[in-house]
Amino acid sequence: MTTRHLPISEEATGSLRRRKDESARSVKIARALFEALGTANPYDVELAQMAKLFEADVSSGDDIALLLFALEQGFGYQAYSTGNSAQQEIDDLGNRIRDYRNVLRFLRYENELRIAHEYAQHELPEAKELQPIQAQQKDLAEKLADFAPGSSTRMSG
Repeated sequence: MTTRHLPISEEATGSLRRRKDESARSVKIARALFEALGTANPYDVELAQMAKLFEADVSSGDDIALLLFALEQGFGYQAYSTGNSAQQEIDDLGNRIRDYRNVLRFLRYENELRIAHEYAQHELPEAKELQPIQAQQKDLAEKLADFAPGSSTRMSG
């Protein structure tokens, strides 16, 4: 028996279009930010995968099948090929969406991170009364340099 799916509503289509634009901007913002910070972008793969997912055109044809195909192409989920969903894939998608939202929240602080980076790079004269500030600068510079997955500066759910 073939299941007939209703097309995605105009409201949902508009939401997907906004997500597509948002995800493409986020990829660019994150790349520019981490380049300015002089460190590797630990979110590049995650952001690119979500951007690819949101690029999927689900406005024509069987929108559910197109979305499942996009999930297979982007994340390797097998629901499109097998016709069955796996709880592990559903859980993984939930985690990916949560992580993606956390990265978007993190990127809201782009300007503050750039300013902090500039502050940490500023050289102060050697003076005893400036030692506490220099220690804070050093600490800040170390935190800004360590955005690796699992670090204390990485966004967590």
